[in-house]
Amino acid sequence: MALYLLDTNILIGLTDADAASRPAARHAVRTLLKQGHICVLVAQVLIEFWSVSSRPVNKNGLGLSTKDCRAEIDQLRSQFPILDDTASVLDRWLTLVTQLQISGNRAHDIRLLGIMLEHSVSYILTFNTKDFPAVEGITVVHPKEISEYQ
Repeated sequence: MALYLLDTNILIGLTDADAASRPAARHAVRTLLKQGHICVLVAQVLIEFWSVSSRPVNKNGLGLSTKDCRAEIDQLRSQFPILDDTASVLDRWLTLVTQLQISGNRAHDIRLLGIMLEHSVSYILTFNTKDFPAVEGITVVHPKEISEYQ
């Protein structure tokens, strides 16, 4: 059994019926759960999900109302455990962004890695594998690769 953090784009694939990524996201998560793995979320991913979901469609969002966004997040929270966001996560993040010399928007993705290290989560499931640099102890997995990580 392993822990898998679900990235924001996976949540979009799980919840948006029109998303091209929907079949791959759903298949990957179902396969992981069937294999006995645990898929987890963090507050940052849910906040990012809200941002994308509530943004207008013409601005690369899903155009959901705040009521619908809340319903989607409540549903996700009922399905997957949420990892605590602790003060020590900040220290892990600071160490990573300093060591990896990360600047700008990439700092948000690196924060996910800091949370993962703090909670001993070994895998992140994402469609954006290139967003995450190599960090010891963390494996970045694209949904289409899921059968390789049983």
